[in-house]
Amino acid sequence: MKSITVLSQRVLLPGLLALALIWLVTIRVPTALWIGGFTLNAFMTGLAALLAGFLALCTLTAALAMRSNPDSPGGKAPTLFVLAAISGLPFLVYSAIALATSFRIEGLQNGLVWVAFSATLFAAPYWLTPRGSTAIVQTMRVVVVVVPLTKIVIFLLGTDFYGEASYALVGVVLMVWAVAHTPRGLFDYAAPWLLLVSILLCDVRTAAVVAAVLIIFTARHLPVATWIKGALAALFALASAVLVWFFVGNRFLDSGDQGLSQFFGEGSVLARIGTTNRAEAWAHLFQQLPSGINWFGQGPGLSSFLVDELLAIHHPHNEYLRIFFDFGWVGLTLFLAGNLVLWIALVGLYRKRADDGVFASILLLPAIALLAVTDNPFVFAYVMLPAALILSLSLAKEINPQARAQTALVANPHR
Repeated sequence: MKSITVLSQRVLLPGLLALALIWLVTIRVPTALWIGGFTLNAFMTGLAALLAGFLALCTLTAALAMRSNPDSPGGKAPTLFVLAAISGLPFLVYSAIALATSFRIEGLQNGLVWVAFSATLFAAPYWLTPRGSTAIVQTMRVVVVVVPLTKIVIFLLGTDFYGEASYALVGVVLMVWAVAHTPRGLFDYAAPWLLLVSILLCDVRTAAVVAAVLIIFTARHLPVATWIKGALAALFALASAVLVWFFVGNRFLDSGDQGLSQFFGEGSVLARIGTTNRAEAWAHLFQQLPSGINWFGQGPGLSSFLVDELLAIHHPHNEYLRIFFDFGWVGLTLFLAGNLVLWIALVGLYRKRADDGVFASILLLPAIALLAVTDNPFVFAYVMLPAALILSLSLAKEINPQARAQTALVANPHR
């Protein structure tokens, strides 16, 4: 048992934390670095899945050892914690079976990201110590300022190596953290606005709207009366709406394609909504579906292969359509049910303990869910591994009261 603890807390979990931090500050840079026939990002994704998988095995082994030992000091984990921790596993098992029966390299790549996410969510909360939780909070306070400043600078210099869509996805994850946590100084107050501006510079419409909604939550931390917070929240909403329209408003109605006319007809007002050729990819996938009910899907990764073949884009730019096409109604149901169970469990935890970390997790899930309507965040490890660790931190404080108290002290020293 001692060797498992050492391996988990000193090797596996720190490895996952290091990978998440590297992805947060480099984002898609590793996708441009090739080693042999694969990118550095591919190797990092495989490593993340490997570390998370071994961490999950260590957690299962430790749990079984504790259960078999009547003198073990460990108690029964809270129900809400268990539901949240295992929420990603049913879809993981189903997708693994589907990949084994219909292998495709695109499906393997997508599957490894889900392994890293769901296995980390399952195992990391058990091994996060008070010191580790504190380190995450302190590091994130720096990251949410440094990363958007870097994005703004490289944009102005014309050397935007982050990439527009990739940065926008990660930026929203960082913004969730920034708006949920109580500020301790000027930079903490500035971080959400820096992130909003940096996301708007990406010219990504869905991320811009999500970021504009998130900025409203910054009002909850201001040291003013409740009615003033409400007034400021309304003002922030108006200001962010104006900024969104100024930066990306023209692309909502004109993105150089036929919009949604393929679904609603040329005469529909919805036909004017620009999709930057996404609608063409979506229509193509619907045409490739069999005539019967798509119960079990057409095979992991096939949707990505088909749209890449048609439009030279790597993913369908709609996560729900991708999962439905690849895994069918069964897979989509397991995926949506798992996310719903996770969100409900987090809401239950927040009702018990109004904690900034849990609030961040509650905001994180719908934020990523909205991004998934026009993009594929669930297949990018630089989005999902940081997301898994944010979720794990809030769960760790549920099962480890000492970690909860220590992290709360660091986040809010004057409370």
